[in-house]
Amino acid sequence: NQLFLQFTRLPLSFYHKNKAGELISRATNDVLIAQKCVGVSFTTLVRDPLYIVMALTVALIISWKMTLMALVLMPASLIVIIRIGKGLRHISRRQQEEMANLTSTLQETVYGVRVIKAFAMEDFENRKFLKRSAALFREVFRYNWIMKMSSPLTEQLSSIVGLFLLWYGGSKVFTGGIMAPDLFIVFLFCIFSTVRPIKSLGQVNNEIQAGMAAADRI
Repeated sequence: NQLFLQFTRLPLSFYHKNKAGELISRATNDVLIAQKCVGVSFTTLVRDPLYIVMALTVALIISWKMTLMALVLMPASLIVIIRIGKGLRHISRRQQEEMANLTSTLQETVYGVRVIKAFAMEDFENRKFLKRSAALFREVFRYNWIMKMSSPLTEQLSSIVGLFLLWYGGSKVFTGGIMAPDLFIVFLFCIFSTVRPIKSLGQVNNEIQAGMAAADRI
């Protein structure tokens, strides 16, 4: 609503510099992406950090040394999540720009179809649209490829941390050192319980980066 009201307030000089299709794309496609980001992210950002804090609190009570070791190893996952998120924000912006270009081409073709028919320019317009469509496809493909790669990467890194703790902690338990076997099982359960919410937060970060790219354009 605010964006539409802004459109009516802007001077004619603004519309001489910007294509109608580009502005339509910002008011429809970009607003929907930003809305999706807010809707999907809110509950996850509240629920999952609480779950992680609870699991780590129990783990700290059982063995603060082993928990600190896990926390030292976990930043590798966070670095990967942050780097992927930054890349997705850049790609998402390009994807939205290509969507705007495609919308502009479509709008110009529909509005100017009488001129296109009069000058027999159908082949020219078809080539232009297909070029725009192919450019959009490439950006959508790149975005989805990176999005789908982020989840298994986070899982792999979390599994490596868990296996290291299992090997190191298990050897200490069997030599009668760090904690009782039953507590070690509970400790491992707590640590492995953080994998799903960390993975979920990584996915939310990706959604937020896409939403932020859309918000910048809006």
